[in-house]
Amino acid sequence: MSSMIKQRFNPQVYDDFVVRGNTAVLRCHLPTFVKEYVSVDSWIRNDDYVLKMTDTRIRSYTVLYSGELLIHETQEKDAEWSYRCQTRHRLTGEMVVSVSAGKITVTEPHASTLPRVTFNQAQVRAEEGSPVQLPCVAQGNPPPTYRWMKDENGGLSPVKEDGRVWMVQGTLNIRKVVQKDAGKYQCIVRNSIGERRIESALIVTAPLQVTLLPPHQVLNTGQEATFTCNVTGYPVHTISWKKDQRTIVASKKESIMGS
Repeated sequence: MSSMIKQRFNPQVYDDFVVRGNTAVLRCHLPTFVKEYVSVDSWIRNDDYVLKMTDTRIRSYTVLYSGELLIHETQEKDAEWSYRCQTRHRLTGEMVVSVSAGKITVTEPHASTLPRVTFNQAQVRAEEGSPVQLPCVAQGNPPPTYRWMKDENGGLSPVKEDGRVWMVQGTLNIRKVVQKDAGKYQCIVRNSIGERRIESALIVTAPLQVTLLPPHQVLNTGQEATFTCNVTGYPVHTISWKKDQRTIVASKKESIMGS
């Protein structure tokens, strides 16, 4: 563990190309061996302006919880800036700023084009009660609009925005995720040429707790004993029973009800 903590690394940021009026995405690339312990804390513009995940002062930017920097409604002036990512080590608190800085190249649209999804996350995991984001970024001419739908009982229902759920330039935000938020979502990007759809799955987790009832039983020989396993938390993939560390298999003597 100590050797992993002390390993040096250099985050890398690469340039992105975007059609004017659309959203650009800058990514902070981390070596595989530090991803478990290191996350993006903020982005630093070349005028020393710091962009953080909680910063809503400028609607031109979004810093995702997963670390990407989204630059919205890009114009020619956005190509003047460069950006470095700043990372934080979860165990030591050490901050590391990328040596390389990423820039965006803004190109002029020359013809009408169908939207093309350039960034999304196919699966997002979040612990119950925490904030979560489902990103959806596309490019097209004219720039597309975004709409989110959720799979409800086999049909798609529009995601309703309220104080807990809202959308910013295609990114769906949920302030405090609950179990009912879990499921499959579709991001629909559309302009005058047509539309594209992309799916994201939201998995909501909660710590598992198991209670065996009753904890003790005193029986006479030949009597039947029944134990109930109560489980809270999710997701629960399987439930199995063991006696003296050996897995119980259903038989004439021992039966297992439920899953």
